[in-house]
Amino acid sequence: MTKGSSKSTKRGDLGKTSLGQMANAPLALVLAQVRFSPYLTLSNYIPAIQDALRKNYPAFRHDQTQSVEIGPTPGPPKTSTDDLWNFTNRENQEGFVIQQHSLVFLATHYKTFDDFSERHVTLLRAFEKIVPDVLVERLGLRYVDVIVPKEGEKPEDYVTSGLRGCEIGFLSPKNSRSQYQARWILDDGTLLFRFATGITPPFWPSDLRTVQLTHPEVITRAHAAHATNLRMGIMDFDRIANHRGPFVSSDLSSLFSKLHDDLSRTFKGAMSSHAEAEWNSKR
Repeated sequence: MTKGSSKSTKRGDLGKTSLGQMANAPLALVLAQVRFSPYLTLSNYIPAIQDALRKNYPAFRHDQTQSVEIGPTPGPPKTSTDDLWNFTNRENQEGFVIQQHSLVFLATHYKTFDDFSERHVTLLRAFEKIVPDVLVERLGLRYVDVIVPKEGEKPEDYVTSGLRGCEIGFLSPKNSRSQYQARWILDDGTLLFRFATGITPPFWPSDLRTVQLTHPEVITRAHAAHATNLRMGIMDFDRIANHRGPFVSSDLSSLFSKLHDDLSRTFKGAMSSHAEAEWNSKR
């Protein structure tokens, strides 16, 4: 996702400098997901995937999660166990997670989208080569930014006024927690924007708190600011596209680039001029 130039804070300069090159980049996490029809024998291909990508992702962990499904009719809930195969690089800043229905590439260290995409397509090509006859159903690209205000500021100062949610003037925001969500229906799917304030450690959205990658520098700053009773915020951008077809890495990479373009434009519209100035300033 590209954001403003580090040499200027003019709104017209947005898009010249990548998020990873901003002096005070707010980005905490990027995830790119390919969702496919359940592949019940996927475990058979995990050793070959590991062999193909071990050089860049030598760390491996096999986890299992349990889910509970409550049916529409009376009776005990159904439980199921899902396998998660986790691969990460040596620095634990980047990796991928495989489940029977999805492939997720994620990173807490990010320079440019082109750099991220180059490593992502390497994963996609390996998966395409090793796992046959995968039916893709949906793609998702998600960026999570953590807002760390300065003394005397609040997270709302960093978001354009139309996306801040409701503020009640006579109530102090100091101890408040709130969440605002906007959802746009697009021709091929949806785009979600979530803005949350009053968040607490580990400063991830609740559905991502199991992420075990090394925290980026912005999370370290958030911990320090939280210790001084400042309120933190999150901007969470999620672009989902319906795409039904074979797993072709080149096609998927092109589609992810289009999702990124949508998110980049959305970020530019959601970020206030104050946020642009702060995130580009050299402290």
